[in-house]
Amino acid sequence: MCSSDLKITTGNNDYTHTNHGLYPATGAFNMASGLGSPIATKLAQALQPSAWTVQTSPNPVPSESNSLAGVSCPSAGSCTAVGNYFNRSGNIVTLAEHWNGSTWSVQSTPNPPGADPSELLGVSCASATSCTAVGDYSYDFVLAEHWNGSTWSIQSAPNPPGSLASELSGVSCSSATNCTAVGAYQPSSANSFTVLVEHWNGSTWSIDNVADPSQGLGSGFSAVSCPSANRCTAVGDYIPVHGSGSYIS
Repeated sequence: MCSSDLKITTGNNDYTHTNHGLYPATGAFNMASGLGSPIATKLAQALQPSAWTVQTSPNPVPSESNSLAGVSCPSAGSCTAVGNYFNRSGNIVTLAEHWNGSTWSVQSTPNPPGADPSELLGVSCASATSCTAVGDYSYDFVLAEHWNGSTWSIQSAPNPPGSLASELSGVSCSSATNCTAVGAYQPSSANSFTVLVEHWNGSTWSIDNVADPSQGLGSGFSAVSCPSANRCTAVGDYIPVHGSGSYIS
């Protein structure tokens, strides 16, 4: 849908978070250098008129690793953040928390049956009663979930035919019936990942056609923003065939 507006910038961070072989990966990364170390405690901060302040946010299991990876605020009094945490059984499961203007609280999120791990990496809220979050489960399949104002539910999202592994890492919803999600997948015929774009039309998710700037050497999207239904900009990284530079598809 937005393939003519998708934009990639070069970088050296691990966009898959799980090290599928394209880059050396850690649990977190520094956006300036591409290097980092695992994060065990999540952090929420808010920018006041003149400074950032730390907000207290609950951990589902205080003694285990908890992480928030994406956030969206349709208003100052309503924010939703998503990520993952280790439950008491030692499995990595999805996490969503909500800010009501004064406090953060944990929301119950579903996980695909038998999946480990399950994680949410990005979220976009068209309103306080409509949020879409994306990620992956079992390292190999895309995951999409929706908040209707009272509960989270799993949406059926396709994986590219024949793909060995797929992930959605960012999403943007210009309205409740128009969302674009981006990420990467590994084709069955390749040893590297390539860009992935999916679109929600209010009832179903479908895969958008987008060119691979690396010509099979490795590429992926990490984030997307859609100011309208027919205009989106996505960013990520790729291994260039010759030299380095940005790419617009």
